[in-house]
Order: sequence, then structure tokens, then C-alpha cells
Amino acid sequence: MDVEQMRQVLEHHAIGAFPSVDADTERTADEMRARIAQYLESLSEDDLALLYIRPELLPKRWLRSRLADA
Repeated sequence: MDVEQMRQVLEHHAIGAFPSVDADTERTADEMRARIAQYLESLSEDDLALLYIRPELLPKRWLRSRLADA
């Protein structure tokens, strides 16, 4: 499933019904960290949120270090 298809599924009223989906894949790491922080800060206790980061987009060094800690 590509990014656009995932966005459509998450926004579809009968499937995901998320009112807002940000499916930007062209941000730098710093931009992503800032956007994720902004997103999480905007949530209330009653919000249902989904944060999905495709593993193939993460730096391999980061994945190796996280797998070693598991």
C-alpha cells in the first residue's frame, strides 16, 4: 500500500474515519521530530491518535540500536 492509499483508508468514514491525515514523506528528520511533537501536544486525553512511521524510512543505524535494546 502506498502513502496515498493509506491516507485514503485512514480518512474513509467507514474505515478509519480520522478527520486529519498527514502523509508527508519529504520532511527532514528535524522537521519530522518537530511535527510529531506538535501533533502529540495537540491531543487531548479523549483523542484517538495514530502515529505510523514506515520502518524502511528510518535510518538503519537507529533500527539496529533499537533492536539490540529489545
